[in-house]
Amino acid sequence: MSEAFLMRRGGKNDVLDVGVALICAKFPTGSTCVCEKDGRRLSSDSASGVAAFSVPEAGTWTLTITDGAQVKSGSATVAQGDVEILTLAYDPDELVILSPDGGLASGYSGVGGVEGARVETGGNKVTTYNQCYLSPAIDLTDYDTLTVIGKVLGTQGGWDTTLFVDPDYSKCIDSSAAALTESIGLTEATHTLDVSALTGTHYIGVSTGGNSTEFTYIVLA
Repeated sequence: MSEAFLMRRGGKNDVLDVGVALICAKFPTGSTCVCEKDGRRLSSDSASGVAAFSVPEAGTWTLTITDGAQVKSGSATVAQGDVEILTLAYDPDELVILSPDGGLASGYSGVGGVEGARVETGGNKVTTYNQCYLSPAIDLTDYDTLTVIGKVLGTQGGWDTTLFVDPDYSKCIDSSAAALTESIGLTEATHTLDVSALTGTHYIGVSTGGNSTEFTYIVLA
C-alpha cells in the first residue's frame, strides 16, 4: 500500500541557477538514492534521508532508494524551473502474529471478552473459548490482506463462529456490525480478508456462542 507522494511547491522557481529543475527526495535514513532518466544517472551519497538533485533536463525522472534487499521507486515530472518534492517509503514487511513455527508473536496476548471466555496458547497455536480478541490492536493502514488458518473444534447450540476485524474489541460480543467478518467452519481452512480499505488500529477476534476455535496462522501483508 505504500506509495510515492508527489507535491508541487510553488511551481516555477526563478532562483535556480544550476540545472533545469530541482527534485528533492525524502526517504528512510540509511538508504541510498539515485535519480535516472534516459541513461542519465545522478546519485546521492547522503544517508540522512534527504537528497536534492539538480536535473539537467525537463521530463520524467525516476528515483530509486535502496537499503539492503529493500527497494522502492517513484517518479517526478519537471519542467524548467520546477521544484518537486518526492517522498518514498518501503513497503511494510509481513506482520506475522501467529505461525506454526513460532507460535504467537511476542507482545500479543489473547483476551476474553466476556466472563468465562479465555484464550490458550501453546503448541504453536491459539485456542479461543467463547468471545475473545487479540491485544493490542493493530494499525492496518499499510496492509492489504489478513490471512488466517483455523477451524471450529466444537459447536454448541448451533451457534456460528465468526472471525471479526474492528476498531472496537467489544464486537466479540456482537460482530454483526464489525468492519469485516468471516465465518470459521469445522474443517481447517485458509481465510483471506481484504483489509486494504481499513486505516488505523483494529482488533482481530472471534465472536461465538460458546464454541472453541483453533488458529495456527495469522499474518498481515
